[in-house]
Amino acid sequence: MATGFHINTRFRRTGGAKIGVRSGTIIAAPRSAARHFVDVWEYQNREAPYCEIDQTALLVALGKQIAVTFQNIDVRYCTIEGECRDPAILHDSASRNVRKVSNLRRKLMAVFRRR
Repeated sequence: MATGFHINTRFRRTGGAKIGVRSGTIIAAPRSAARHFVDVWEYQNREAPYCEIDQTALLVALGKQIAVTFQNIDVRYCTIEGECRDPAILHDSASRNVRKVSNLRRKLMAVFRRR
């Protein structure tokens, strides 16, 4: 395994599939492909649109890789309170009670940033 993190997938009610990743716990082998993946993720974080989170940049970075192996790790290694009975790593989710940026504000900021 070169890189491992928790990947959550499901079918949408409206059709298609949804994929989500958690960046709270990442396992990376000390290999050049894994280091390159982290560099690509860092770059995607810097280039991401206003108010995007690091998990979105992680998803984009996944699609930019060809020479790295990914493995889904068990949710026990990247869980939040109440999600798993026997967590190995329990994350605090500091942003849980923080007010999120609305889609309208994101769109407005995108328009004003282009000028």
